Amino acid sequence: MLMTSRRRGTLAALPLGFSMIEVLVTIVIISFGMLGIAGMLLRSIDSGRVSNSRTLAVWQANEMADRMRANMAGIREGHYDNMTYTAVTTCASNCLTAKCSSQEQADFDFCIWNAQTQRLMPMGRGDIAISAGGSCATSQFVCSFDISVRWDEGKTGDPANLRTYSLRVEP
Repeated sequence: MLMTSRRRGTLAALPLGFSMIEVLVTIVIISFGMLGIAGMLLRSIDSGRVSNSRTLAVWQANEMADRMRANMAGIREGHYDNMTYTAVTTCASNCLTAKCSSQEQADFDFCIWNAQTQRLMPMGRGDIAISAGGSCATSQFVCSFDISVRWDEGKTGDPANLRTYSLRVEP
């Protein structure tokens, strides 16, 4: 009888010690798994932000293309040729409520578009350049414009490291 109780005591102590070690190992494994999941979550949030910025860039470029198509006289007269970004505080005219010339409309379109790009995107800015090969003044040639939207995708604050989306448009 004495021999049996020793075996029971020894066998009962051995599984209890192993259970504690198994629980600690399980906690460590689960902790590493949770850290991996947290890393993937942060990566997916960042990817969503980048995707949103790129979608806005495409939307903004198409917005300017539509504005240009609405002012074909301005295109034919060369008012959209080579417009470069300047910081926008207020726009000079308001062509929404007043009748404007094609030049005033082009300037207003560019000003409103850049103000919207600045507001929607970090360090957002836009440019329009007529593509190599000509002018839209003659109707026998098809002209095209490069609309560029630039923004700070990495939020570095450095204007030299802006991401660029370009759209070629043939109005």
